[in-house]
Amino acid sequence: MNIGKVARVIGPVVDVEFEEGKLPAIKNALFISNPAIDDVEDNLVVEVAQHLGNNMVRTIAMDTTDGLVRGMPVKDTGKPIMVPVGHEALGRVLNVVAARWTVWVRCWPSTICPSPSGAGVRGAGHHGKGAGNRG
Repeated sequence: MNIGKVARVIGPVVDVEFEEGKLPAIKNALFISNPAIDDVEDNLVVEVAQHLGNNMVRTIAMDTTDGLVRGMPVKDTGKPIMVPVGHEALGRVLNVVAARWTVWVRCWPSTICPSPSGAGVRGAGHHGKGAGNRG
């Protein structure tokens, strides 16, 4: 596995240094263990956004970077961030890195809400014929 180290943290931007000739591809997912999130290993996913030169890549974090320090190890997954699709994802709320959330929702705009006529209307505030109602 290709291992780099945190070189700089500026908000959600994390610059990572790798050995010469071992830069991860743009869009690759990298893992960092961030103790400020929780005790789970590889709990922070960052995505490579740019090759900076001098064996450095610029990444964008998908969660908080509080707690990161220079020199922390960074693992290259060798592949982009992946999210499941199909039956295993139906009815689930997933974040950008496919972690499941427990969410209690009552008629959120992206769900199908009952209308007074009994037909399903997509989204709150969409009534009658339109993009949200296929009836």
